[in-house]
Amino acid sequence: MLVVEISESDFLVLKQEQSLNVDYQEFPAMLSQLFEYCMNSSKEGGMTFRAIVDMTRTPDCTFSIIEASNFKNHQHLLLKLRTANDEQLKKHLAHGLSLARRENEKLRETQVTLNE
Repeated sequence: MLVVEISESDFLVLKQEQSLNVDYQEFPAMLSQLFEYCMNSSKEGGMTFRAIVDMTRTPDCTFSIIEASNFKNHQHLLLKLRTANDEQLKKHLAHGLSLARRENEKLRETQVTLNE
């Protein structure tokens, strides 16, 4: 599992280095929007968005979002990723297990309701 943690001070450096136009508070929503562009991108119209993870230089992997056109590839964002430590992995797995348990409980309740 790869992770990135971006503090507000880290973001200010990232914003300056990559000429970002969003503030720290807006960044998660804009990142989510870029993911949406990648998922909904098609080659129709000549432009596509791609999310790329480069693992050729582990442990210093990179994640980038590229807008590709017939003319040029434009990098919207580049983040340096690192391998998750044990604590981060355990936290991620515990969160996933918690979500699965809640979903299981909802399904059991629905089953009981349907059986009545």
